[in-house]
Amino acid sequence: MREAIKKEIKKIENKYLASSDEIVSAYNTEKRLSSDYEGRQLFELLQNADDAGENSSGKVLIQFIDGKLIVSNTGEPFSFDGIKSLLHTNASPKNIHDDKIGCKGLGFRSILSWSNAVTISTKEWSVLFSEKNAKRFYQSIIDKNPCLIDEIKKLTNEKYPIAVLTCPEVLPPINIKGFSTSILIDCKKEHYGVILDQVHSLDFIELLFLKKISCIEIIDEEIHKRYSKKIHKNFVTIIVEDINENTTEEVQWKLFRKTGKLKVDKKKSKGYEFVLAFNTSEEYSGDVLYSYFPTEVSLGFPAVIHGTFELTSDRNNLAKNNNTNKKLFELLADFLIDTAVTLSKEEKGCSYRPLEQILSSKIDTLVEDEYHFKELLIKKSFSKKILPTISGTYISAQDYPMFSKSRYSEVVNPIQFPNLLLYTPDSEISNFLSKDLEIPTLEMDVLFDLIEKGIESYTVEEKAELICLIKNDHRYTKIESPPHLLVDSNNINVATRVDIYPLPTDERIDLPLWANIRFLNSKMEELLSKKNNLENDKRGLAQYLSDFGVREYNFDKLLRSVTTQAYTEPINEEFCIDILSWLWEYFCSGSLPNIDNSDIKVLCRNGEIHNAQECYLGKEFANTLGEKLIGIFCKNFVSPELNKLKCKSQAEALSFFEWLG
Repeated sequence: MREAIKKEIKKIENKYLASSDEIVSAYNTEKRLSSDYEGRQLFELLQNADDAGENSSGKVLIQFIDGKLIVSNTGEPFSFDGIKSLLHTNASPKNIHDDKIGCKGLGFRSILSWSNAVTISTKEWSVLFSEKNAKRFYQSIIDKNPCLIDEIKKLTNEKYPIAVLTCPEVLPPINIKGFSTSILIDCKKEHYGVILDQVHSLDFIELLFLKKISCIEIIDEEIHKRYSKKIHKNFVTIIVEDINENTTEEVQWKLFRKTGKLKVDKKKSKGYEFVLAFNTSEEYSGDVLYSYFPTEVSLGFPAVIHGTFELTSDRNNLAKNNNTNKKLFELLADFLIDTAVTLSKEEKGCSYRPLEQILSSKIDTLVEDEYHFKELLIKKSFSKKILPTISGTYISAQDYPMFSKSRYSEVVNPIQFPNLLLYTPDSEISNFLSKDLEIPTLEMDVLFDLIEKGIESYTVEEKAELICLIKNDHRYTKIESPPHLLVDSNNINVATRVDIYPLPTDERIDLPLWANIRFLNSKMEELLSKKNNLENDKRGLAQYLSDFGVREYNFDKLLRSVTTQAYTEPINEEFCIDILSWLWEYFCSGSLPNIDNSDIKVLCRNGEIHNAQECYLGKEFANTLGEKLIGIFCKNFVSPELNKLKCKSQAEALSFFEWLG
C-alpha cells in the first residue's frame, strides 16, 4: 500500500512540476468542494459508511471527544482505489456502481473545513492528510522548480495554494475494535460547536433509506445514544436508546418502495428508487426531499419521500434542466397516486387520507416551475378512485362527484347522495377539489330535491341540523322553496305549506282537525333554539324559520289564521261550532287572551251565521225576558246547538259569550 501510494504521489508531483495551473486548479477545486458541502459533513461520512457496509453488521460509531471526531464503520475496508479518488478529483470507483450513494468521490472533501488533520485507518494501514504535510509537499515542488512561484503568484494570492488531499502520509494502523474503517478528524477548535450541533441534530430518519447501515451509536461528552432499526415486511421500527438515561423509544414507519431502470439515452440506463415513509403513530410532514439524506428541496407531503434524483454537487438541491429528473418526477407522481389508491383499499372506512398523500403544503419552486410536479399529480389523479363519499366508497373525478364546503355530507342520506364527497374543514383539500379537480359544488336546488325525496328517513335531530346548515348558507338571501324539514307537535312531518307556529308558552288547546295550522315539535324547537342561541326568544325563532313557513306566535294571529280558513263563503256551520268549542276550551282553562271579536262568528237559531258582536243569548240560555225585548228589532239569537259547549251554569255561559263580545 505504501509503495502504491508513493507512485500516485509521484504522478501528482510530476504533474505539478510541469504546470502551475494544475497546482492552483486542484487547490481551488478542493476549496470550492469543501465549501459546497458545508453543513453536510456528517451525512457524507455516513454515506461512505453505507457504501462500504455490504455483507456486514452495518454498524457505525460516531465519537466526538476532546476535539477529535471519529467515525467508524463495519464492512469493506477503505481501499487503495478509494485513496486514489481522494488524490484525484472525480476518480471514485463508485462511479461504476448503481448501488452506491456517492459516485463522484467529492463529499469527503467537506470535512477539510473542520480539520487540522484527517486520518483514514483500516486494520492494515493508516493514511494521514494534513495542512502541515501539504505545505511541506508544496515547498518541495517549489524547491525543485522555483520558476513556478512567479506563475503561481499570477494565479492566486494564497501563500500555500496546495490541495491537502493530494499529499498523504502513510502510517501504521489505528485499530478501533469491531470496525473495519475509521475516519479520525483532528478538529479546529472554532468548529467544535458546529460539529456538536450536527451530531445532536441527527434524527436518523436516514436509517429508513440507508440499506446497509442498521445501527448508529453516538458518543460525546454530553450524550450516548444508539439508533437502530428493526425491519418486518414493509414496516421499519427506529429504536432510539439513550444509554445515559437508560430509556428506549420506538417509532414505527410504514414504507412503500418502488425501484426500476430508467432509460437515460439510447445506450444508457439508470437504476432508480423511491420510498414513501409514513409514521404510523402520529402525523408527520415530509418537509423536504430525501435522497438518502435530507436535501433543501421543499416538498411538504404527509410522507417522507426518498428518491434517487440527480442533485447539484453539494447534494442539497435538484439539478436543473435535467432530463433524468423530469422522467423521475413523472414516475414519482405515478407512485404517489398508486400508493394513494393502495391506501384507499386498505382503509376500513372512507377518509381523505389517500387524497392527502398527493397534496403538498409547500412544493419547491424548481419542482413546480421546471418539473411541473403538481400539474402531473392533478392530471394523473383525475381517473383514480381516491375521493371518499358518504356512501363509504371511493370514486374518481370522472365519476360525477359532488362536493360542499358546508357539512351536509355529515347529515344527508347516502341513498339519495351516493356521490357526495365527505365534508372536510381542511381548506387545502377543499381548494384542491374545487379548483384543481374542478369538482362541482352541490347546488341548492339539487340538495333540496334530494332531501325531499328521502325526507321520511331523517330524524328530528338531523332535520334540525339540515335547517341550520341551509340557513347558514342563506345568511343574506331568502331561501326559495326549501325542503319540508319541519316536524309538528304530533311528530308528523309538515309536508305541505301551512301556517306553523312555535309552541306557545301558555296552555295550548288542540286546534280543530280541519285547521291547516301546526305547532312546532317541542324537541325540534329546543334543538333549533339552542343551536342559534334563541332560548326564550319565540319571536327570534319565528324570524329565523320564516323561510320555512313559521310565523310569530300570538293568540290573536292564531285565531285570525283559524277563522280565515273557516269563514270562507259559504260558511260551514260545523266549522263555526268547532271554533267556538276550541275557544270554549281556552275559556275553561283559565287562559283568557285578548281577542278581536270581529273575527268570531256564531251560528244563530234561524240558521244564519253572524259576527259574535251582532248576536244575543235567548231563552235557551235562560234569557227569555231579554229575548222578548231584543226580538222586537233583531232575530240573531245564538243557536241551541251551542249548548254542546257543556257550560256548567248560566253564569259560565254568560261569561264565555261576554268574552266573545
